[in-house]
Amino acid sequence: IVLQANDEETAAEPPVRPFSPEMPDAPGRSTRLQFFGQIAQGGMGAILKGRDPDLGRDVAVKVLLGKHHERSDLICRFVEEAQIGGQLQHPGIVPVYELGTFPNGRPFFSMKLLKGQTLSHLLGERNRGTDLARFLAIFESVCQTVAYAHSRGVIHRDLKPSNVMVGSFGEVQVMDWGLAKVMKREGASPEVESQADPDSETVIQISRVREANDLSQAGSVIGTPAYMSPEQARGEIEDLDQRCDVFALGSILCQILTGEAAYTGASPFSIQAKAARGDLADAFARLAALLDTNGAAHPVSSVDPELVSLCKYCLAPDPEDRPADAGEVAARVTAYRAGVQERLQKAEIARAEETARAEEALKRARLERHRRQLTVALAASLFGLVLLVAGGWISRTHLRAARLEATERAVSVAMGEAHQHLGLAKAAPVGDLSKWHQAVDSARQARLLLDQGEPDPPLSARVDDLVNLVAREQAEAARRADELDRDREFVKRLNRIRDQEFERAEGWDLKRTDADFATAFREFGIDPDRLDPTRAGELLKERSDPLELAFFLDDWAQIRFDALKDPKTGRPLNDSWRRLVAAASAIDPDPWRNRVRTLAGIDDLDAARNLARNDAELEKQPARSLLLLAQVLIGQEDKTLAEAILKRAWRLRPDDFWINSQLARISSQEKDRLRFATAAAALRPGHDSRFPIEQGEGKKGKNPE
Repeated sequence: IVLQANDEETAAEPPVRPFSPEMPDAPGRSTRLQFFGQIAQGGMGAILKGRDPDLGRDVAVKVLLGKHHERSDLICRFVEEAQIGGQLQHPGIVPVYELGTFPNGRPFFSMKLLKGQTLSHLLGERNRGTDLARFLAIFESVCQTVAYAHSRGVIHRDLKPSNVMVGSFGEVQVMDWGLAKVMKREGASPEVESQADPDSETVIQISRVREANDLSQAGSVIGTPAYMSPEQARGEIEDLDQRCDVFALGSILCQILTGEAAYTGASPFSIQAKAARGDLADAFARLAALLDTNGAAHPVSSVDPELVSLCKYCLAPDPEDRPADAGEVAARVTAYRAGVQERLQKAEIARAEETARAEEALKRARLERHRRQLTVALAASLFGLVLLVAGGWISRTHLRAARLEATERAVSVAMGEAHQHLGLAKAAPVGDLSKWHQAVDSARQARLLLDQGEPDPPLSARVDDLVNLVAREQAEAARRADELDRDREFVKRLNRIRDQEFERAEGWDLKRTDADFATAFREFGIDPDRLDPTRAGELLKERSDPLELAFFLDDWAQIRFDALKDPKTGRPLNDSWRRLVAAASAIDPDPWRNRVRTLAGIDDLDAARNLARNDAELEKQPARSLLLLAQVLIGQEDKTLAEAILKRAWRLRPDDFWINSQLARISSQEKDRLRFATAAAALRPGHDSRFPIEQGEGKKGKNPE
């Protein structure tokens, strides 16, 4: 029997890679399933698309990656995930159909093939302000599902929007229980739990004698940083309970209400650091912005204070201050949605009553108006007769004056709106052209009203001036937006040049980097090698972010200085690098930074040290300036003072790759070198071998990870 496919089964099919090394070599010998390719792959397992020919249905098959087939701890975790999924019987949890092994001994389990979109995808495409009710309904389903798991003694530990699937018919399912943990009942061991009274409440049981948290050692961090509770981000595995999931639910609700999760940052490293500290100032500020100064719903956001209060309750840094489990959160959300529905029904009844009263009043007014109209018509007829007899005194001049007055009044209103929209458009940030169409439409409306009304040359001239003004200002705004886009692309290109050199497997090629910088500036239209340096600096100073361009000229000057060095003398073969320093100085008038720039090419350690010990100036400098001074000190062999300057820069920009990488190379303490190398490797994943840690004289470096 083959059932007719519905829209869900045909429209939201997940993409499948036809060939995968994780598929069994000889399917069918140990499983009756057929395999068609790979859907996705994670750190521990891969998801294959399969089919059960006996039941005629497509399934998803999760298999342990081949590289882990000898890891007994991961095999236990994998089997435990299948056992948990198989025992959690709830519509919001993906059902597990079968657990088995491939011919090579690798375990697998089959489950329902989900078709739909993740909550993360839906949040990315949402229309803020009009769909809150829909996402609250999804969130309520997630809370109820997690509440069921909590009632069975299971915590998820990785709740996030990408682990929530929403089907075409509104069904909501919580996925990926690979990090789930079975909570130990007080006073019981796994062996004792398996002998529990069959008439008592059902609990999840796992078929292994080690405790459920044996695979998660104290101090290890598991989960997704943006949704982690502080205790989970600190690796306090033994202390995790249902309240870590409650925090993750609060972070999901925060993303629904504000557009972002509880923690945000420039890198996973910085986000995890905020999570470990429980730094929720940004999240609470975003939530507070949803309310007015009196704590009521803001007229723009329309978010109820009750939702903001619940979100902050779930995000409490101390677990003791959060709801006990997801059941309490689900109850609060359900009560809120029921209250909203009740208020909507009352409002609908009130509107219906008001409409009925208005219709009755309208009927009475119509009847009274009809009576007055009859009286007025009779009087008008008599008055008209008198006017006709009198010869008519309303002249054509009076009629034209009335039409002219009406035209001027309507056109003036339209011109006022055009000036208002013009002011808003001009006040918008450079690059934001969204408000200009309203100014243009209002000016055109003024012209249309004038054309349809009584002609008046002075008024027509005013309208023409307004239309031309709006057109000129719009063109200028578009030009500035194009210039801003061009500047941003140029800065991205300069960043890529610097980053690509780091990523080249053969190592840093100074001459190639020098040539790439020269090509980029030349194609941008400002060539410091050909123009007078002062003129080049003046042209670059007119761009949207001149100080950033000055810093790139500093980088380029240092690279060219090193590229031109004579191996015998250690001095550059020519002074072309000085043109770049001069151009940077023309952009940036700061005397302290310009003094640092001049020291880059001379041996004056005392002068460099004086600059490095001027705390008043150091406090005012950005991280890039401090990095430049540190490079000068490194070049003049004062690594101790360079380390102090770099650490000051790191406090300003802890997520800056170049600052972390320099500290990883010159820090005097091994633990500091390891810490900064780890941070640099996290900021450049896949290139951690570029950060050797010196263990001592004559010892080889090691990978910080």
